[in-house]
Amino acid sequence: MSEWLFRWPLPLWVMAMLAITAVGLAWGTYRWHSTRSWRRTLPLWLLRGFVLLVVLAMLGGPVQRRYRLQHADLIVLVDDSASMQAASPDAPASDAAESSVERSRYERALQILRTDDRLQTWREHYSLQLRALSGAEASADELAAVAEYPHSPIGSVLSQLVTAQRGRRTAAVVLLSDGIVNDGPSLSGAAQAAAAEGIPVVAVALGSDVRQLDARVEDVLFDRWALVGDRVELQALVRVEGLQQPRRVQVDLVDQASGEAVDSKAVTAPAGGGAVPVTLATVADAPRIAELTVRVETLRDEAGDPESDVDNNRRTVAIQYRDEPLKVLLVQDRPSYEFRYLKHLLERVRGQQGERPLVELTAVLQSGDPEYARQDETATLLPPVGSETLATFDAVVLSDAAVGLLGDVFLTQLAGAVRDRGVGLVVVAGPWHLPGELRGTPLEPLLPARLAAPAADPFLADPVPLRRTPLGRQDVSLRLGEDAGGPSSPQPLPHLTAVWPVGALQPQARSLLETDTTPPRPVVVTQLAGAGQVRLQLTDEMYRLQPFDGSGRMYERYWLQALRELARGKRRAAEQVWELVAEGEGFTVGQTIPLRARVPGNPGAVEVEVSGDGVVRNIDLPRSRDGDYRGALDGLAEGRYRAVLMSPLDAEQMPPTATWRVTSPPGEEDRLHSDHGAMQQLANRTGGTFLHGDEELGDRLEAALPRLEPTKVMPLPPRPLWNHPLVALALFTALVAEWLLRRRQGMV
Repeated sequence: MSEWLFRWPLPLWVMAMLAITAVGLAWGTYRWHSTRSWRRTLPLWLLRGFVLLVVLAMLGGPVQRRYRLQHADLIVLVDDSASMQAASPDAPASDAAESSVERSRYERALQILRTDDRLQTWREHYSLQLRALSGAEASADELAAVAEYPHSPIGSVLSQLVTAQRGRRTAAVVLLSDGIVNDGPSLSGAAQAAAAEGIPVVAVALGSDVRQLDARVEDVLFDRWALVGDRVELQALVRVEGLQQPRRVQVDLVDQASGEAVDSKAVTAPAGGGAVPVTLATVADAPRIAELTVRVETLRDEAGDPESDVDNNRRTVAIQYRDEPLKVLLVQDRPSYEFRYLKHLLERVRGQQGERPLVELTAVLQSGDPEYARQDETATLLPPVGSETLATFDAVVLSDAAVGLLGDVFLTQLAGAVRDRGVGLVVVAGPWHLPGELRGTPLEPLLPARLAAPAADPFLADPVPLRRTPLGRQDVSLRLGEDAGGPSSPQPLPHLTAVWPVGALQPQARSLLETDTTPPRPVVVTQLAGAGQVRLQLTDEMYRLQPFDGSGRMYERYWLQALRELARGKRRAAEQVWELVAEGEGFTVGQTIPLRARVPGNPGAVEVEVSGDGVVRNIDLPRSRDGDYRGALDGLAEGRYRAVLMSPLDAEQMPPTATWRVTSPPGEEDRLHSDHGAMQQLANRTGGTFLHGDEELGDRLEAALPRLEPTKVMPLPPRPLWNHPLVALALFTALVAEWLLRRRQGMV
């Protein structure tokens, strides 16, 4: 690149006037002082004017200033990993003979670079860098003929390239790849690095992104322990990929003790694949540590071939079944039908084996005869007090209890036990005290409804039918007509004559039962309150369920299932204190497995036993902060592993465990579907362009590249023109030519 510099001795306008005057004098000399035609004098005039203008131009001392230029960098990164050797479907061929030849993705990438001398064109406009994953900068001829690099560290290589460009003008990075990353950081990390440097990435995606057929159990949520007779639910997330159309997939819950499926569900996986939630359930049958496996069926393609990875089609969890009674505190002011039915029910129900009571009941009748408390085995004169004492109960039932007789201390302790220790609470409305007397007490914020002033009479003129809400039809505690594992009962419910009104429901409240009227009145409302759960029953006539079906089973199921559900809050609160987690579920050989434990009591360290693949190892996790312990495992071979907390232990619950799987690093042949989504996200986040490499690109690739002007990096020695020999030669030639023409025309 060069430019001209003039140093005029006079202002530029004066020089312009002199130039016009010189041209005018030359024209006037031959026009006014010659009788010849203008055609014969025109060459003479032009030569004379040229000489005068050159002389005037030389007065400016023209100098040519030259610079050394640098083009913006253009980096072309070619993925030469072994996955690029897979076929590239429908790749456009350069001629008809090649159209029937199936090209690999890598061959398609080379074809794109060599079409229409694309690399040569780029070299003319950019400072081109051609690189491959397997090595340093190369020329087109030096690229390997076959893609065989054993890893795909695209994210790390791309991050290194853009970081090395810091401080240099870079037009773009052209990435020709299938987007598969099996080593190092993902493309999203590279996108962040490129965006930070302001470098756009033109992502040319090669290969097909149709995923291989695969079904796997991705996650399972469950309670770590349950009481015998409890309905045990496992919420699994099943992910299915590679489907061309929707398909029904069978998911089983298998009890490893018997090897039989205790529950099965058929879910519909969408076309293209996706995650499908499924809930499986069983009943805790006997005291034991139950190993339950969520298993999804093995998928087969149209040719009948099974999916390649069947190890991820199952996941096993361990749940401790305990044969322990539910501890329930029942408080009532005056006897009522609801109190009598409920008290007698909780006293007579037996455990799974029928040997001991299912419920350990403590009943308080506040206005009862003191002798009644002495004669009744389950009755006490006063409710127990103390935060630790209340925390031993699984559920507390306040059935139209006199709030004034309970006292603020009891109510405060009960609110803390519900909120912090997971104790369940049932508030049963009645004609004397509840729920109105709870207004302004520590329990009011826990209730699922606002205690507004009564807007209607609780006693109805005519009996009204009771019905389940849509949420109630899904609630486990309201499955009254069948076994615990069955669906919600289709049987009708009894009529009620009294329903106590309340204000608006809390935002997190769930209405389970309501009157079948217009508008409906809520009858049973529940919500979570801290670690516990609170249920508000706005009628004292649920005892009508006892004779309604002729067997009393509906009333028994209503209360026992409700109490079991409320007791789960206490289990979850205990699980939050005791925890052992492997931070990540899938690891490859050579990776470090981080372990984290949470235990109460703040010991100096905790001991964990790791077993699996013939290895048994005990490690100590040092304390990182109060209640939190962290450590790491190295050197584990391929296989499944299980860690168990050995010390300290909680005598009341099963030691927390963690499971994980160590696999070999994924090879290039383990995953062949291209990741077009990651490539497109890379282009979008960096301000680049996403192109399908298996389509005819035409000029779209060139159009996606920014055209940056070259920059001046260093001045070169200037070239003066005013004393250049060619200028003197031009003047001499013009003067000689004018003299010869004048002589020829007889003007000399």
